[in-house]
Amino acid sequence: MAGGQDSLAAYKGKVVVVNIWGSWCGPCRAEAPHLATVSAADKAKGVQFLGINTRDLTVSNAAGFAKRYGADAALPDRF
Repeated sequence: MAGGQDSLAAYKGKVVVVNIWGSWCGPCRAEAPHLATVSAADKAKGVQFLGINTRDLTVSNAAGFAKRYGADAALPDRF
């Protein structure tokens, strides 16, 4: 979980999956393990996952979510 700012221009020519999520979001919790699976399966193909966390007021909430649901594997580049 790098934090900070990023630009899609940095991923020019690559397939990018952008996922906006929050630890408080039920559908986000449901999809996170699936995104982790797809990320692992497509990493060698150069697919990049970019996660944008929203409305989590502490890093610990976001980090706990990532660890619990395997999203840390799905979001290795920027968080």
